[in-house]
Amino acid sequence: KECGQKIGGFCDICYHSIHRKGKRAEHSKVRIVSDENLFTANTEPKFGEEISDSTENSKLSIDRSFDESDDKNSFIERAKYIPLRLNLDERIYLRLLESALSVSDYTDEVDRDFKSVSRRKHKQMELIASVLGGLIVSVDYEKGQEVLRSREFQKHQDFLQDIFEIGRRHKIMNPEKMRTEYGKMIYLLQDANSE
Repeated sequence: KECGQKIGGFCDICYHSIHRKGKRAEHSKVRIVSDENLFTANTEPKFGEEISDSTENSKLSIDRSFDESDDKNSFIERAKYIPLRLNLDERIYLRLLESALSVSDYTDEVDRDFKSVSRRKHKQMELIASVLGGLIVSVDYEKGQEVLRSREFQKHQDFLQDIFEIGRRHKIMNPEKMRTEYGKMIYLLQDANSE
């Protein structure tokens, strides 16, 4: 989109965030439509050749008949991929996951040199089981004790999947958070999947 008052070109999200209130809310919307790439094989400049500003090579056109339903469809399409904010219960599980990963020294223990591959795999399995067991124990002590004795995590697969998904969603929405914990989580999940 481009602002009709020549402020500049915007994507849908940026346009709405800048033009939602004040004088800019009164600005008119202009949709920029591109039929082809700006440079085609015949018009691409060669090395050392000047690029002209003429609009005759440009395939851009301005669509003045802007329809609000386009915005609605665009928003619905983006909503399929943008994660929702965490609710209160999910935030409790997020704090639990962050705490479990911050006290875990999984990457420190697994990334050192081992005399054999089997010792490394044994250490990986031991640390993965301790992190997963710790998550289950902290939610339900009796079930967690049973899991630690039997080492069967299959019954709690859905819970563990949900708690790691909460961590992933939080990291996508807040890239500046969970820096070390997210790395540990990804390495732990990759190693658990490879076993």
